[in-house]
Amino acid sequence: MKFFRICLFTLTFWMPFCSLANSLPADHTWVSVAAEGQVVWVGSDAGRVAHSVDSGETFELSELPNSAQVRQLTVLDDLHGYALTSGVGRDSALFITRNGGFSWRPLYRGEGGERLRCMGMNPNRESWILGDTQNNSWHVVSSNNGRHWRSSRSGFTKRPLPDEQASNTSDSCMRFVNDTWLMGTQNAETARIMHKKASDLRFTVEDTPLAGVSAVWPLDSKLFLVAGGSQAKGELYLYREGVFTQLATPEFKRAIEVLYQAGETVFMGNGGGFYQAFLEDVLANKASWQPVLEGVGARGFTCTTEQCWLLGSDNQLHTVPR
Repeated sequence: MKFFRICLFTLTFWMPFCSLANSLPADHTWVSVAAEGQVVWVGSDAGRVAHSVDSGETFELSELPNSAQVRQLTVLDDLHGYALTSGVGRDSALFITRNGGFSWRPLYRGEGGERLRCMGMNPNRESWILGDTQNNSWHVVSSNNGRHWRSSRSGFTKRPLPDEQASNTSDSCMRFVNDTWLMGTQNAETARIMHKKASDLRFTVEDTPLAGVSAVWPLDSKLFLVAGGSQAKGELYLYREGVFTQLATPEFKRAIEVLYQAGETVFMGNGGGFYQAFLEDVLANKASWQPVLEGVGARGFTCTTEQCWLLGSDNQLHTVPR
């Protein structure tokens, strides 16, 4: 296993960040990442999942029953987890493994022109998958236990807009954090967010000022970070009890697709660059954003209680200390 160490020393109020770049299996384009403890899974754009049980030192490669893009992964432990693939019809599917990726069983497969795009799961395994709207109705696939899944058109306070859909390039497009569900949409006349507390029955739907919503993070049930933008620029907003405030960021030439809060730090970016700032400064709109790794953008990002994982634009997996 080849590896090299990159260290980036930022301004004096930041600790130096060091990254161990692990060599993922070659000849694949990696697009999604998830982790739990020392278990790390990385998904490709063609139905492959790389599994590590030793914090990325070594990987085993498994193959899903279809060859579509692995849009999102959910790791429960070293044996159990889920993979969501995104495409048209049967290429949009949800799979489960109970043996660490040795085999995968389908839980849900799309039909016709159906397309699934975005998934979230809470600790009780309540789960939501947001798909493209169908027949002027919302299209979601949900479960209250992670075992039994059903398709639904209800659960939202407003009807969908024409062509409204979730992001297909971000594994940050839906979150359950701080007892709050939050997701966002794009591709319609107005980009919107949908949110609810864990105990609520329906999602509240609200318009946003963003060109499109790609990534979200609920800080509590009334305070959110919402990121996205267009093909020309990136945008980051703070939502506080119904009011959106645009936050200053480095210049992005396309939408922000990765957003994560870990402790006192906010991470955000896209394939063009990936940055960090103190949460307190972000909320006060005076953040000094610093690059996590010079010259490396982000395709995906996640954290465990021990460390964080950056799937970089260099197609490598980097460790980032919390």
